[in-house]
Parts: sequence; structure tokens; C-alpha cells
Amino acid sequence: QTYDAVGVRAHNFGKGLATLGMVPLPEDEGTVGGVSFEQTSEPHTRLVYEETCADWMTGVIGAFSQSFCVATSYATLGISSVADAAQECNVKVIMCNLKDVEKVANEASSMPMLTHIVYTTNYCNEEDIARLTAKSTPGKINVLSFDDVCALGESSNLPINKPTPDNMAVIMYTSGSTGKPKGVMIRQKNICASVAALYSFATNAGLVEGEETYLAYLPAAHILELCAEFAMFVFGAKIGYCDPKTISSKGAVRRMPNGELSTLAVSSYDENTYPPGGIQEFRPTFMAAVPKIWDILKKGVEGEIAKASPVLQGVFLAAYAARSLAHQQDCAKITRRRPGEEC
Repeated sequence: QTYDAVGVRAHNFGKGLATLGMVPLPEDEGTVGGVSFEQTSEPHTRLVYEETCADWMTGVIGAFSQSFCVATSYATLGISSVADAAQECNVKVIMCNLKDVEKVANEASSMPMLTHIVYTTNYCNEEDIARLTAKSTPGKINVLSFDDVCALGESSNLPINKPTPDNMAVIMYTSGSTGKPKGVMIRQKNICASVAALYSFATNAGLVEGEETYLAYLPAAHILELCAEFAMFVFGAKIGYCDPKTISSKGAVRRMPNGELSTLAVSSYDENTYPPGGIQEFRPTFMAAVPKIWDILKKGVEGEIAKASPVLQGVFLAAYAARSLAHQQDCAKITRRRPGEEC
């Protein structure tokens, strides 16, 4: 998808949400005469209950383009936690995976404001889509695909309705590891400040606008991944989406266009080869991770190096030590340079 196509799709999705009855946020308490977000009772908020995927971010950009707030729940949370979040935020529309539509609809009675479920088909094959779309949804909740909402927006004449810096951007619900998930309120200006910091970091690290590729796989319901992806959009980078279990080709399986499954990890490939891992597929120049992910990658590399001859192991370790030293020297130059000084 080009930036042009994503922009059109996002704006249409935002307008589509407005046709479903969502209401733009008023000026917030940070402005003169504004209204506190907690005091509002109108349906300003859409909830996302889905794994990281292209439409996750497209939908967020679309919601922001109409001054809507987005609440996020980890895709691993139980449906009762999702229902609590929807009730607290007066959620009218929930976006989830097609596989979770029935689960969300069955809990609709505990979400009094909910009127629509919008689904994506992320990680669904053709058989899943045919089977699940043929099932009737319990209750009176309207079920639409992401494309259906975009089509509604495209046929409307609604203009873009930009948010203010003080408008609420996202309500991020925690993972619940220390009790009931709590909603963390983040304003538009907070997102912008974080994105500006990441943009500055990427520039100082030597990344070039329009020439980078970012690997998106961490939960977008976490502020690190959300802001990193926004920063890459600002940077004009390509973004490739995958799953945490398939960032490496080791142990991963990929369904090819002919229906066959590929487990082949390849050192070089063209458009006719299909490596199952995201790193091999997208060749990222930039990625974010948490310590557990780095540890998994480190052990994977060490495991492969251990199979090599002593000579190759020595060459690898020497090359790694040299590159690490050069990187440390580059970082030292960056931290010592004056504002406006060349790195």
C-alpha cells in the first residue's frame, strides 16, 4: 500500500466512523472553555481489540482525522476486561478480528453504548473468512468489515475534522499483570512529543528519510510500538507487519500464493521466493523490541554460530567486536556534538 492509498483509506475510515454515530471530541480542558474528557458522555471513543496489523494503524489515523479518541486493549486480554474498558470509555464501536466477533457480541449486554463491531481479517485465510462471515451474530449489534466502513466514509461528504493538541488521543489499557487493566490517558500533544523524540533519535542514528524499512510486530496497544510506527510514518519509511512468533524464519511457516506451506529460510531471494520470517521478508533497517525479544534473537544467532568451525567462529567474533567498537564511537560523537553540528 502506498502512502497515498493509506491516506485515502484512513480518511474514509474516519468519515465512516462518523456515519456510524461517533461524535468528535469537544475542545478539552487544556483550552479556554474546554470540557474535561472524563466529564463527557458522548460516544467519542472507538476501542481496538486486535493484533498489530496494517489496519490497526490505518484505523487509528482515520479516527484521529475526525477528532475521535481510540481506546486500546491487548489482543491477549479476556473479553470481560475489554467490556470493562468499553463501558468506562462509552465505546460505540469496537474493532476486532473476524475470529473474535462472536465473542465480543456475546458480551454486548455489558457494553450499553456499543452499537457496531468492525472486523479485520488479519491472519484469516479464505476458509476462515467464508465460514465466519456466514455465521449470524447474536443480539442486535451491527457487524461491518473494515472495508464496509471505508465505503461508508467514501460515499459521505464529511470534511476532515482535525483534533486539537489537548484532545485525548488514546486511552491505553494496561496488560492487567498487576490487577485489573487501567486506562492510561494520552493526549495528542503527548503523542507528538514522543514521535518528535523518536524522529530526532532516528535522524541522529543515521537513518535517511524515505529510505528505511521498519518491522512492526510488537503490540500496537503499547505506547512504544504506537509511537515508533508514527515516527516511521513521519520518516517516510516502509513498514512491514508480522507476528512476534514469526520475526525469525526459524520455526515459522508461510502459506504461499499456490497454497503450499514454506518453511524455507533463504539467504537471498526475489519476488518468487517466500521466506516465512519477517526479518528475512522485509529486511528491516530499524526495529523496536523488548529485552525478551533481543534475548531470543541473541540465542538464535549464538546457536547457529556454535555449529560453525572454530575458524568461522573466530572470524565472526572479531567482526562483531570491531563493529561494536565502531558503533560505540559513533554514539560518542553523537552525544558530544553541538546543536546544528554535523555528526
